[in-house]
Amino acid sequence: MKLRHASLAAIAATMLMISSLSAQDDASHCGDGADCCDLGSGCGSTYADVQLVYLSTHGTEDYFARDIDDEAGYRLVLGYEGCSGLGVRFRWFDFDSTTATGEEDYVDGLDLEYYDFEVTDTICICNWNGVISGGFRHVEYDAYSDDNDGDRVAFNGDGVTLGIQLDRYINCDLSLFAWLQHSMLYGDDEEGDLNTVMGWTEVQLGVQYAPSSCCGYNPFVRAGVEAQRHEGMFEQDTSDTGLIGWFVTGGVNF
Repeated sequence: MKLRHASLAAIAATMLMISSLSAQDDASHCGDGADCCDLGSGCGSTYADVQLVYLSTHGTEDYFARDIDDEAGYRLVLGYEGCSGLGVRFRWFDFDSTTATGEEDYVDGLDLEYYDFEVTDTICICNWNGVISGGFRHVEYDAYSDDNDGDRVAFNGDGVTLGIQLDRYINCDLSLFAWLQHSMLYGDDEEGDLNTVMGWTEVQLGVQYAPSSCCGYNPFVRAGVEAQRHEGMFEQDTSDTGLIGWFVTGGVNF
């Protein structure tokens, strides 16, 4: 038992020593001995980025998305962060996939668009820097499967959206990146179904490259995997649709 306790203590001490050395290495490598939770954003900044996504369409019903082609979509983000870390952000997303499938040229498709207006705040969880957000989303969702009966849902709704974005430096210019956004949406569809509810979840995982600032501008590039799930909307509001693929982002802070 004593040997087991001694081994656990040795492992814990080794982990603490590695963590301490890693933190010291990060600070010395970046030429900055600041606390790991010092976000160092300065007094106010504006940022903008443009995202290109290339996604494949999926559905929980086997006859939906039978052979829909992978398609490109776009996301635009504009925001401002004040001296205290509080800020505001606007986000727009557009995606449209439509493909004729089968011998009788059935048409399956998923046409999406939304607008977000959010309040943001910066956070830090030791070596992870991030932004939390909450606000309003307006969405236009159109999913259709032109099968024998021709199923379609065209939903327009509004609701609450909540998100978190995190990055963790690998070195001074390169970092891990993650984004999670979930929206709770309420509205009506064109079939006359009133008071419909919808859930919309988005995830991005990837890497970010942000070189040293030049002339007051801080450019960055991100790339990775994106996945989405649109819950409880298709086929009598009991089925889900989804997207998965990759994204590339280019942006600047100034």
